[in-house]
Amino acid sequence: MNKFRTFEYNHKLIIMKLQVNQTLDVQLYAKYKWNPTQLYVNKDEEYEFIANGIWKDFLIKTDADGYTNPYMRLFDSMKRVKDQNWFSLIGALDQNSDQFFLIGQHRKITFESEGTIYCFANDVEGFHFNNFGSVTLHIKRIK
Repeated sequence: MNKFRTFEYNHKLIIMKLQVNQTLDVQLYAKYKWNPTQLYVNKDEEYEFIANGIWKDFLIKTDADGYTNPYMRLFDSMKRVKDQNWFSLIGALDQNSDQFFLIGQHRKITFESEGTIYCFANDVEGFHFNNFGSVTLHIKRIK
C-alpha cells in the first residue's frame, strides 16, 4: 500500500500512477476548493474508491455521501454539482467541471478519459471558509 499526502514541490504537483491492485490513501479536506490526489488515470482503467471519515459543513456533520435537508434545498441551485447532495465527495479530472463524478463513500469507476483526479466536498463555490474536517479516500486500481 502506498500512503501519500498532498503536497507541492517547486509549485509542480507530483503525479503518480497505480498498477493493478496497487492502492493509495489520500486525506481530503472540506475547506479546500480542490484536493489533488496526485493520481493520474488513463482511459478504460477501473478504480475502486472508499471514503471514510466525517467532515462538517458549518454545524452539520456528514460522511462522504453528504446530506440534504429541507432548508438547504432552497440553495441547491448554488452547489458546484447541483444534482448531488451537499458535501458529497465529488471527483473531477484535471479540475474540469465538465468531468465531475460522484465518489461518495464507495464507488467503482471505469474512466472514459485520462487526467489527474481532484476531489472536493460539494458546496457553494467560495463558501469553503465554514467547512471543517476531512475524509480519507482509499483508492485501488482494479484494471
